[in-house]
Amino acid sequence: MIKLIDNTRISKFNFFYMLCIMVYLGYATVFARSLGNITTWGNSFALIITAVLIYVNKIRFNKVYFISIGIFLAYALATTINNGLASPMWIGQWSIWLTITYCINYTFKEKLFVVFETQMYYLCIVSLVCWLIHIISPATMENIVSTFQFSIPHGGDESNVLGNIIFYTINRGDINEYTFVIRNAGFAWEPGAYASYICLAIFCNSLRTNLELRKNKPLIIFIITLFSTQSTTGFATFLFMIGVWLIINRKIWLAFILIPVGIYMFQLPFVQDKILNEYNNIEYVNLSQTSSKGTYALGRMYSFILNWEEFLRHPIIGLGGWQGGTWLNRFGYDNIATISGIGEMLAMYGAIMTSLFLYLLIKSSRFIARTMSKNGYLLIVALIGMMFSYSMWRHPIYICFWMYAIYYPYKKVKQ
Repeated sequence: MIKLIDNTRISKFNFFYMLCIMVYLGYATVFARSLGNITTWGNSFALIITAVLIYVNKIRFNKVYFISIGIFLAYALATTINNGLASPMWIGQWSIWLTITYCINYTFKEKLFVVFETQMYYLCIVSLVCWLIHIISPATMENIVSTFQFSIPHGGDESNVLGNIIFYTINRGDINEYTFVIRNAGFAWEPGAYASYICLAIFCNSLRTNLELRKNKPLIIFIITLFSTQSTTGFATFLFMIGVWLIINRKIWLAFILIPVGIYMFQLPFVQDKILNEYNNIEYVNLSQTSSKGTYALGRMYSFILNWEEFLRHPIIGLGGWQGGTWLNRFGYDNIATISGIGEMLAMYGAIMTSLFLYLLIKSSRFIARTMSKNGYLLIVALIGMMFSYSMWRHPIYICFWMYAIYYPYKKVKQ
């Protein structure tokens, strides 16, 4: 049995299974990005351990699971008819993601949050140790990573990932030009994504401790690690989470303290410069001047604008799994990536599925608030904050949270 940070215990295999799915969440390597791709051995490994999880925990698939799969297949059929093109890989991916999500929620139930918090706590400690070694002796850390590299970086030589040893990632030249300090990417493919995972862990901690700092070592570690990422997305999400926490806990007068704190944080050179660059990106980016080699990632604001325009072309059901149907792909800009999670959801899934996502997110937050802690509503802030930049809402770990209310197997309270 493995001891969690709330002093409860779970089986070693269940802990191992969740840790494996966390590695897939990192998205830093070819292996980590293989979940849902039926042609890869990485996905085969996930399916094998999921089958073992089903056997060990005697998981039963109820009607809610089959209804959710049915709704998705109906949506896939609608987009197939609308596009005149089927996307079997995408359909397979979502079926696998939803199945893994259901199995995790069925197995862990309300322990989902403390298991995620526990694993992120230890992953943060490991990343801090590696990050400090990386700062003190970059060559030493790079030699370790090159020697024990777990899987090749996704994107090869043009990837922003230089190397990954499962629980720590080295990015190419990812040093803050203002602090001159290497940014901590943890086990993720980039520091901003890692910061988003930490914010989700802080949400989990709020359910258990109400974010009390005294004797709350996990929260302290999360905050230190969050600052080591030097992520604008992470800082902003955390700040809004604290603001909403103060309102939920009726400490509204303290929320005014956040105003000067927020102003100060957004005046920091590397934060302000990033925001200005995002704004200027809208003015000067000329798609025809982008390189035909490699992948070019647009800024978040410009990405959202392009995704919004894509949404307006097919606002009801979106494109579904037809990535090649976007304006960028049809006009030959298939090497250009947009990096807006909310924008991607609107463009690819349309108003119907976006509304369903928001409904389930609010429903799950409300269910958590009623059954565990009034801080359940912080889930909305944590996920929407992450989606300003990233599309990880589609990963089974994140789906576990926003579909928690319907996949939780034993509802004992009225929602």
